[in-house]
Amino acid sequence: MKNVEPDIEQAENSMRPVLINNDGHEEIILSWQVLNLNNGQLYLGWNTKNQKGSAAIVSGGTIFDITSDVGYCSYNVYIGHESETIEPLKGVMCFKKLNVSPEK
Repeated sequence: MKNVEPDIEQAENSMRPVLINNDGHEEIILSWQVLNLNNGQLYLGWNTKNQKGSAAIVSGGTIFDITSDVGYCSYNVYIGHESETIEPLKGVMCFKKLNVSPEK
């Protein structure tokens, strides 16, 4: 996030990657403190490689802007062979929204 210093626990947690098995999923729940930010940002990054030693590696990430009026409450991120797809989940009411940022 821009212009926000994490506390020690947040910094430690950010250094622990989440392992997701093939066809698995993981929910990332934002805290009230994060959602209460104005003009905040969330960075979601990923790095995968084939367990069989293939050269196929997916590495990437996306920045989400935290807004009140633009975007969606939730997104699905599908990570495939050398690419990813980000799809919003529509029709959910929420206090703050996430919008895919044009920044890389």
